[in-house]
Amino acid sequence: MKFKILNDSSRIQWFIQTLPTRKNPNPEFKPFAFPLEKRNFSTYYHHQVLKISDSMLDLTELIKDEPGFILKACLYTNDMYGKIQLFRQDADDEVSPIENLCMDVKMELKPNITCEQNDSEDDHKKNLVLNDRITSDFIIKLDVPNEIESEGSVEKVFYVHSMVLTSRSDYFQALFNSNMLESQNKCLKLVDISYFVLEKLLLFIYTNDLENVDKFEDWVDLLYAASRFLIPQLIQISEVSISKFVNFKNVEKVEKIAYECSALQLARYCEMFEIKQDDMKSKWKKETNVAKKFKSMLTKFMRRK
Repeated sequence: MKFKILNDSSRIQWFIQTLPTRKNPNPEFKPFAFPLEKRNFSTYYHHQVLKISDSMLDLTELIKDEPGFILKACLYTNDMYGKIQLFRQDADDEVSPIENLCMDVKMELKPNITCEQNDSEDDHKKNLVLNDRITSDFIIKLDVPNEIESEGSVEKVFYVHSMVLTSRSDYFQALFNSNMLESQNKCLKLVDISYFVLEKLLLFIYTNDLENVDKFEDWVDLLYAASRFLIPQLIQISEVSISKFVNFKNVEKVEKIAYECSALQLARYCEMFEIKQDDMKSKWKKETNVAKKFKSMLTKFMRRK
């Protein structure tokens, strides 16, 4: 940021404010300062001290994980002839009091919802495949409803590898490092998850791919499963996919799901969506009021005729 102050009675105070969210609907402007360098500046009539800033200031910690921000510069002077020069002027340049102000701001932008890549798999893990009975050292049993008979259930078995599961899931890592009965018996029984979701989850752990998942309900179920089995990357992928289904009717429902699953990126996305929705409603209300006033004025005018 480049700016200059040519009078001791003049100063610039900088402020930054994050954009409003539901959690913080009225954010305050926070002050910050640029370092100033003093230089002697002589004119034909007298000698003055010029305060110059030509530095870069990192404001990351003030706006990290926020949807946006506003910068404000307040110019103060007690001297009507005091000069404050902003942004790139040379010391001897003439500055018009009505000159438009501009600044250079370097920002690193990121998507609304980010997905981290998993590149930590070694060659040995890549050679392991799901449901390989020969190399499997752990099984997952799932009770699913019997499609033929109206009552009872059918047991489905997945043959898995502890090495693969622990590399992608904190849940399984904790399970295999414990003395729990499932760890000792090398078997985990599940009843409250669908076959479709569990299969997709395990295939994702092994292949890093998700195929034939198109419905909103399936992505929600995957998000719950990813949250339950503590798979961060699958949570992020589910957040991105679910965000595409968000609309004015279901945004509150999706936000509730997001908080239940600790999907904070999706929750923040819903908050910003609701703020946008409120802005649109406010704009529509104003336009409607203007239209009503115009209609009322037109009616009165026609009656006078």
